[in-house]
Order: sequence, then structure tokens, then C-alpha cells
Amino acid sequence: VRRLRAEGEVTDFETQLRHRDGHPVWVSIHARLLRDESGREIGHEGMLHDIHHIKDAEEALLHYAEFEHLVASISADFLRIQPGGLEGRVHTALDELAQFTRTRHAAVFRIGEQNLEARLMTEWSESGKPLFHEVPHPLAFGLQFPWLARRLTDGRAIALPDLSHLPARAGEEQRWLKRHRIVALLAVPLNYAGHLRGFLLFSSDRPREWQQEEISILQVFAEVLINAIVRTETESELQRSKENLEIILNSSPDPFLLLTDDLTVVESNHSAEVMLAVPSRELCGVPFLSLAATPQSRKALSLGFETLLKEGESALETVIRTASGSVLPMDIRVRRLSSRLQENGASYLVVLRDISERKEFEARLEYQAKYDSLTRIANRSLMRDRLEQELHRCQRHGCYGALLFLDLDHFKHINDSLGHPIGDALLVRIAQRLTDSVRKEDVAARLGGDEFVLILGELGQSEEEAAIHAQATAEKIQRVIAQPLLIGDHELQVGSSIGIAIFSPSHSDPDEVLKQADTAMYKSKESGRGSFSFFLPSMQRAAEQRLRLQNALRRAISQGEIHPWFQPRMDKEGRLLGAEALARWHHARQGVIPPADFIPLAEESGLILTLGETMLRESLNHFARFVEEGLEPGTLSVNVSMAQFRHPDFVMQVLGALRENRLPPERLEIELTESLFLHEPEEASARIEQLRAEGVRFSIDDFGTGYSSLGYLKKLPLDTLKIDRSFVRDIAVDPNDLRIIETIIGMARHLHLQVVAEGVETEEQLEILQRCGCHQYQGYLFHHPMPAEEFQRLLLKAC
Repeated sequence: VRRLRAEGEVTDFETQLRHRDGHPVWVSIHARLLRDESGREIGHEGMLHDIHHIKDAEEALLHYAEFEHLVASISADFLRIQPGGLEGRVHTALDELAQFTRTRHAAVFRIGEQNLEARLMTEWSESGKPLFHEVPHPLAFGLQFPWLARRLTDGRAIALPDLSHLPARAGEEQRWLKRHRIVALLAVPLNYAGHLRGFLLFSSDRPREWQQEEISILQVFAEVLINAIVRTETESELQRSKENLEIILNSSPDPFLLLTDDLTVVESNHSAEVMLAVPSRELCGVPFLSLAATPQSRKALSLGFETLLKEGESALETVIRTASGSVLPMDIRVRRLSSRLQENGASYLVVLRDISERKEFEARLEYQAKYDSLTRIANRSLMRDRLEQELHRCQRHGCYGALLFLDLDHFKHINDSLGHPIGDALLVRIAQRLTDSVRKEDVAARLGGDEFVLILGELGQSEEEAAIHAQATAEKIQRVIAQPLLIGDHELQVGSSIGIAIFSPSHSDPDEVLKQADTAMYKSKESGRGSFSFFLPSMQRAAEQRLRLQNALRRAISQGEIHPWFQPRMDKEGRLLGAEALARWHHARQGVIPPADFIPLAEESGLILTLGETMLRESLNHFARFVEEGLEPGTLSVNVSMAQFRHPDFVMQVLGALRENRLPPERLEIELTESLFLHEPEEASARIEQLRAEGVRFSIDDFGTGYSSLGYLKKLPLDTLKIDRSFVRDIAVDPNDLRIIETIIGMARHLHLQVVAEGVETEEQLEILQRCGCHQYQGYLFHHPMPAEEFQRLLLKAC
């Protein structure tokens, strides 16, 4: 009603209403005020239209727009790819496309003209293991799989949600697919010049519905791919056999022209005739520069030939005009012909490539480069441009504004526990709430992940006035964001930490303002989350200190200042069973820096990958040396971060380090945290199985402090549980801690897992743990962490 009174007698708007069964429904409302004969307002009426189908379509459109964006990027690469580089880029593209379509395997097969013989060009597999390594090359595809071959030859894509959709006559196909554990597949033909030249294959080991939109996008990709294949093969042939130039000119899909020294056309191929809409006999004698569509393009062509005279070849992009009047963007490559190829007075070979499709993609990408693909609000790049404009406006008008840097609290937990689709839907809804909560002239942007920025311009003529408005907005934003959200079957509620930087007429650097707001946001998080803070100079000094420490950490890793220390693991008789490797940093000026200060910094900066690999290799090297000297160090336990474990090369890194040090895999135990198994537990299990097959052992570190679940314990191939020191510390005085430890030990016994208690510091704790059935320990009661030399002396004493 307020909106009707504000905007006039009639208004239209969209909103969400709650259905009587509880789920939200998008509706479009057309409303108007009702007045009596005297003009007095007596009520209002409205008409509702259910538009949830439109909203669903918009969400699907967003998804496929991102898919098109990916295909556009890959296609642009294909247009520029050189012979010899295509297969590697195709393999990378399969990786990207398979992850986007959530399939487990993708491959490209080439088809020969004789009996439709198929050869595997390249394949990508989620597991890293080739699926078709046993397929004979060439494969008699047309004879062995007639149903598939017939469908593909007809130019039709084959989309099978599961094998039950195969007809009875496709028995050979069904047996072959089952043998390779393929349940669902999408095959897209690679057609060129009316012939089947290959096909794309995306497959999964579980049922999957294929949407028409993604099939259509992959068909576009297939067309670009086969053109790239044909083009690169043609260019390779040109390089190998320049003497056969006439054959290449007539067979290449790309238009070619031969020019004289004065740049007159003397010969062209059929593709050039088609593109330029001019018969070959009429093209002969035409000045090449006359094809330029504009004076600027004519100048570009002239400069291209000047470059040719200096460097031997030239490449440029410009526009040409065809005989039909069409203006086409062109990639033009010019080379001087060798003397033995200069027939009919030809001195130059010109290759024309129509890049209209690429230019259209680039135009779309330019738009997408400014807006976040998920939330459709401004991205970092556009935000920075708008902030720079706002700073200039403040300088001109002598006013103040504010930048709010917002980070969602505990978003990672939602994302890891409920999955990325729920997390993405939450981010979209939060972005909408932010946009709805600020003025039209303000800017809402997403920087990435769960970080958002609000630019509030022209808040007043003083810093105090701007701060008052900024604080009111921050309080409003926190109230709005804290309201529950229903996403699918989940009711979610998140908080936010906000950093505020006030910018004045004296500010000119947008990056400095953003850094100040970011610093203030971290101060809010340190204050307990769910709050906001204004930037103060002291915060900047703390941020600079963090940056200095991060740079020092990078140097420390490269210069070998961080070494493994070893804390022994003991049994109840006091015998040494092994040791856990713990990182220790000896800073040149600050002395020993605790792991709590630099491990989180390493994870935040990405240095944890290098640090983790360095610690693994150095720890294994020490243990190998102990064994060579005839000592018995037992089992080496090494902590591995989530980022290191999920790295694609992790398995090879571990096995490579063991081989380099000639240490049996049975000597190594890798410690992981529980949170690692919340997201993609199947992938984690597969990696563990790979290493356990070689003899490597696995344990769960700090068990009971994360998201413990009998489900993953039952499914994962683990060996040991390590009870966190927080339970051991108060075991003698806190009955709850005692019950937790008894439960963990009992559970481990039933699952045939070993148990190690961490942080054992007193005889009383040891006695209670022994009564509970725990017989392996780490802690100061036995030994503090010690450098390798001291651990070696301990081993010698034990001999």
C-alpha cells in the first residue's frame, strides 16, 4: 500500500509469498488503489500471477550462461592454437567441461573414413586413470558398434541417462559400456563437410539426466573443436609439404590468397571465393588493400606488410568488406613464399580466418568480465572502477563516502556440510538482500567466495556525518542478512562481519580504501564475528605485520629455516613406537615462532602446499637415515593439510618421496583431520585406497573436535584415531571428557582401529587412559618435541 501511494495509483512488482504448505512462491503483483466518488481512498485490489517458472528459467539461464562462458573461452583458445598444441588444450578442455557437467570421464575419438575406424585422440578421467587404455587402435567402430555409429553418422547426439535406454539391438554397445563401468553417456558427433570425423564422449558411472541446453552448448563446442582439428592438421600439412601448395590451397577450410609484390591477388582457393563472395577469376587482379572495410583497416593492412618485410611473417586482426557488402572481422596471417613456390608472380601467402564467432564471444565475455557469474552483481573489476569514479566525485564535490567490506560468518561450514549448490544458492540470495538494502546509486559487488563490498557514495560533507550513515547501513545489513533463509529443505541463518572505511576528498587510491575496509573486517572477526568495525591506523600496522610475516615465511621455506621436530609415540611399557613430525620455524631475529602463528598464515596464503611437501620429504629423509644407521625409529606420522591432500599430484608426491628416500611405505602414517571428509568423501576415500594399497597407513588427528561421524569411519580405510589433547587434559576432573574418551576407544575397538592419546602430561592421566583401554600415547609425560639430532640420541639409547 505504501508503494502504491508513493508510486501512483497503479504499480507492478515481484515478490515471494509463502504457500500454505510452507514453500516460497515467486509471484508478480499488479495492484491499484480504490477510491470513492470524492477521491477518498477506500481500499486496494491486486492480481497475482505465479512466475516461479520464469524464476526457475532465469536460474537455469544463469547456469547455462556460465557454461557458454566456459565454452566461449575454450573456443577462443582453439581459434588461436598452433599445430602441436591442440591435443594438450583439448585434454585441459575436457577436464574443465567434465567438471562443469559433473561427469567422471570425457574423451575425444577421431573417425577415419574407412569402415568408420575410431582412434582415441585424448581422454580425461576424474580418477586420473585412463578408461580406454585397453581399447584397440584403430577400433572397428562402424562394425563393432553399428547402432552408435549409425546415430552419430546421422549427425545426432546420443544422450543416455542410463543403459536401460539402449535398444535391444544395441547389445554389443551395452556389453562394452558395462565392461568399462559406464552407466550414463553423452556422445556428440564431430562432423565436418558432411562427414563424421569423430565424436565427443562424456560418461559417468552413475545415472544422470542430460539437459537439452547443455547438449546444445556441447554441440557448438564440437563444431569449434572439429574446425580446430581440421585447421591445425591442415596447417601442419602446410608446414610439412610446402611444395604441394596447390593441393593445400584447395583442401584447407580456411580461405587463402596469393599476392604479388605489389599486393595484387593472383590466385585464391574456393573458401576465399565463398567468404569474399567473388568468383576466382574476378578476384585475380584485385588490389588486396581494396578489401579493407575502413580507412583504419587499410592502414592496419599496410602496417602488417611493413612488419612482414622486417620479420618474415605478420599477423593482425582487422575488418574486410565482401562483395555482398558484409563487413567481417578477420584474423589475417601473411608469409613470404620461398623462391621455389613463387609461381604466377606470387610472393605472399595470405590466410584469412573469419573470427566473427570469436568476436561475439569476446563481446559477451566483456560483459561477463564486469559482473559476477553467480550472483549477477558487480565483480571485483567493476567494483574497483566504480570506487575510483566515486573517489573522483568526492574530490570534485568535497564530500565523504564509505566502503563496507562484508564477509559471511561460518559460510565455509555450510558449503562443506551441505554442498556447493546450497552454498551458491545462499550467496545468490544474500546478494539480492544486499542490493535491496542500499540506494540505487550505491554499488553492491561480490569479490569472490563469501566476500561482498558495498560502495556508499556522497554520505555527507564531514567524516562524522558519513560515519553515522555508514554505521546505520551496516546495522541494517546485519539485520537483513541474519534473517533466516529457506533454501531447498534447509532453513539457514548466517551472520556477517563488516569492515568500514570512510573515504574523503583526499583519497585517490581505490586499492588503499579496499585494503583499509578489509583490515577493519578482520578486526570484526577477531572481535567475535557478527559485528562491524571502522578502520583505524593501528589496524593497518597489524595488517602490514601479517604481510611481513607472510613474506618472511615464504623466505623461510625457500631457505630451509623450517625443520621437522619429532615427538615420540610410546606404548604403556614405555617402548618407542614411532614419532610425529612437527614443524618448527627458527626465525633469524624473532627466534622460535610457534606453529600456531605460521601454520594458519601458510594455509591462508597458499604456502601450505610447499611447506607440507617440504616437511614430508625432510621427515622421510631423517627416518631413512635412522634406518640406514641400524636404528629402529618405528612409524613416522606426518600431518597433511586439506589443501595438500586434495592437490591432484598428492599421491605421486607421497610415493615419489618414499622412493627417493628408499623408505618402505609401511613406515609412513599420514594424519588427516575430520573436516576433510565432509566434502567429496568418495574422492578422499579413493586417494587413501591408492596409498594404502602401497602400504601407507592413515589416522584421524584431533578426533572428536570436528564433525565426527560413524558413517565416514565405517566407510573409510583408516588405521588409527588420535584423541585430541582437549579431552585428555581434564580427564581426571571432568566426567564428560572421560565418557567421551571411553566412547571413542570403544568405537575404535569395534572398528578394529588403533587409538593414540595426545597431550598426556601426568601419571594420573596415563593411569586412567590405560584403564580405558588406550595403550599408545604422546605427550610431555614421555617426551617433548625434539630436533632430529636429539631424537637420534634417544634411538641410540633405546638400542
